[in-house]
Amino acid sequence: MLRTLLPLLLLIPLKTWATLGEVEDSIARDREALSGQQEKVQEQTKFRVHEMLAHSTRIRQFVDSSGQVFALSWRGIAEPDQGVVFGRYAVEVREALANRSVRRGRIPMRLETANLIYTRGGHPRDLTGTIYIKNQLPSGVLPKDIK
Repeated sequence: MLRTLLPLLLLIPLKTWATLGEVEDSIARDREALSGQQEKVQEQTKFRVHEMLAHSTRIRQFVDSSGQVFALSWRGIAEPDQGVVFGRYAVEVREALANRSVRRGRIPMRLETANLIYTRGGHPRDLTGTIYIKNQLPSGVLPKDIK
């Protein structure tokens, strides 16, 4: 039954706010949409990190020097709403998730699409994940820096 419903779910328009791949100003809309509270903004040498807490999940949005959100990470009781924080990339992630082979257990997952690298893992009430746009990773920034 799930296999029958999944393609139909992909046709439902997503309520999206700009974030991943969009300008830094979109972070305030994300925070409002998620009823989150801004915790802090950290300046790194090659990027800024905007951190918010939304429904017991800490979300970190990574912004490059041109003001574009190129990655995000999360840790908490639930994955953040993909339609909000993944923006226009939400459909790409959902399609990749629908087409992956089913794995059982608490094995960390890594998906790679044409544009993105998406990881998630953890266990109930302590879920972690990252997503970043492959061709927008600033020079000198490694995937391990997104945490």
